[in-house]
Amino acid sequence: MRHKLRLLILSVFCLIHLGCGNAFKGENTGASQEEDSFLTPISNEEEVLQDLEAPSIPLNLMVNLLETKRISFSWSESTDSGGGEIAEYQIYRDNMFLAAMPSEVTTFTDENLVSDTTYTYLVRAVDTNENESDFSEPLIISTLSEVPPPPLPDTQAPSVPQNLRSTNIGIHEVSLSWSASSDLGGGQLAFYKVYRNGTQIATLAANATQFTDKNLADNTNYTYQILAVDDSNNESARSTSLNLKTLTIPPPPVGSKDIKFSVSSLVFNANTGTRGSAVGDFDNDGRDEFVGEALKIFDWNGSQWISYSVAQSTGHLDRFAGDGEVMDIDNDGYLDIVQTDTSNTGDNGSLVWFKNPKGDLGGKWIKTIIYSWDGSGSNKIRHSEEEVADINGDGFQDIVVRGITTGSWIFINKMNGTFHAPKFLSHNSREGLALADIDKDGDLDIIINGIWFETPNDVVNGNYVLRKIKGMENWYPTSVSTDILRDYAAKVRAVDVNKDGKMDIIISNSEELTAKSPNKPHGVHVFLQPSDFINESWVKVTLDPDHYSWHSLQVKDLNNDGNVDIIASISTVGVDNAPFETKVWQGNGDGSFKTAQVIGSDTGYQGILGDYDGDGYLDYFLPTAFNLGSIRIYRNQSGD
Repeated sequence: MRHKLRLLILSVFCLIHLGCGNAFKGENTGASQEEDSFLTPISNEEEVLQDLEAPSIPLNLMVNLLETKRISFSWSESTDSGGGEIAEYQIYRDNMFLAAMPSEVTTFTDENLVSDTTYTYLVRAVDTNENESDFSEPLIISTLSEVPPPPLPDTQAPSVPQNLRSTNIGIHEVSLSWSASSDLGGGQLAFYKVYRNGTQIATLAANATQFTDKNLADNTNYTYQILAVDDSNNESARSTSLNLKTLTIPPPPVGSKDIKFSVSSLVFNANTGTRGSAVGDFDNDGRDEFVGEALKIFDWNGSQWISYSVAQSTGHLDRFAGDGEVMDIDNDGYLDIVQTDTSNTGDNGSLVWFKNPKGDLGGKWIKTIIYSWDGSGSNKIRHSEEEVADINGDGFQDIVVRGITTGSWIFINKMNGTFHAPKFLSHNSREGLALADIDKDGDLDIIINGIWFETPNDVVNGNYVLRKIKGMENWYPTSVSTDILRDYAAKVRAVDVNKDGKMDIIISNSEELTAKSPNKPHGVHVFLQPSDFINESWVKVTLDPDHYSWHSLQVKDLNNDGNVDIIASISTVGVDNAPFETKVWQGNGDGSFKTAQVIGSDTGYQGILGDYDGDGYLDYFLPTAFNLGSIRIYRNQSGD
């Protein structure tokens, strides 16, 4: 091919410029020697060659700039091995020719693109003889998404809560409601603040429009206000003030100044265990129902007891469930049941709740697991007791669970019916648990047998400080064997016994299992809080100095005279041969009590108070054992 091309070039050259004629036939045409010398190099060494070699492919395409509507990229220079030079680079986008760049330029910027769109770029080199390289490897790249401009800061306060009103006024509590606020600045409502007499007392969820203030003094004026806070921390003005006065404690009914209970009567003969008990008005009919015996509800219909099963042999609940509590977890206006699903021997279990089927006692109570213990390390639970109360004053009830082996777990409500991961408090084993505001800082502290934990401001992640109760040191031993620690079980309650505005502690030893600790505390006692509750000794009032098996202890006003009374029963759980009896101590309102009266000779395990017949007086619901036996009722006749 090259030979033929060479002849063609020579022929054209001779014809045009020299008139070669027969030059290629070797004939002498009369040309001069100079002309002959011109033709000689062409026929021997020198050739005129045309460049047909393609340039090298552009390599290393890489992005230099990437924006929402612009892409800039570069590549490595191509070379031309055919003797020519690179003339230009051709740019293609999505297989369509886009632009040509001069040979000295190895970058390209594509503008006016569409945001959040993928493009494919190819580049090829072209030399001065119009030879084209193959295309480069494709560069596939997407423009950035459009970022909306940041919203303007919300500086506008929510609307002021309207229509603040009372829905209930009692002797020691008032209930409030109001119309919901709205956020006017484009954000969302975050929470409400509740003020009593100018001081904030509670923080409520954004969906809350009601609040109950408890533990108030009787016959006392209070002023309430509500304000709303949005998610930018803008606060509304406070609502219009609502002035309320709690009711006066009524005088005792004529002829019924002293507490009086009937002889006990049978509620149910339990074949599978009586377990711990709870009480609440589950169907909102104004009468309390009782919970016991493998989670059955017992309802008095006016003539007889009707039982309804909440759980049918679920997990450990048919063996041993500790005590239970009631709370409206889902805020639907019906009390639900909170229970630990644990055994008396194993170390695993769970905290569960059963949803009230809208007051239909015989309906399906749906079980939901709040937390599970796997039995490893400190994450184990054996037997247990629970307390339910609003620990941090946000209007939602929280849960504390104490196991008999490792410590206690605190479950703080997220204000939506679910709970934060529990806060674990490590302390000595066994029983005894109550919640009360010992230090009067507005939150509830955790009280066990002989010590208490001061609740921090950050109830979820803060440090709960252990405080000793001076005068009660021997209720919480720290240097005895694990075997002996088993005997330091207690029932603990906390209430203002002497009406001085400070929480006092009532405690009893609840069981003696080994008889190896004869010097341990025993009996039933009241400890009145001093002015300096940390450094001063609490004043001890002994109600009964003897026995280790007071496994039922309740502290309430039993005859509606405004004074705190105490009822306690001795159980079969113990080895000190105590007489089986239930005693009542009628309070005088100043920290002293009248001589105890024995109201029955039944054994008692986890007795509890509730008004089963709706007459306004608390009756005594008494399981007689933790595993087998009957459930009995003592009707309160103080108002008869």
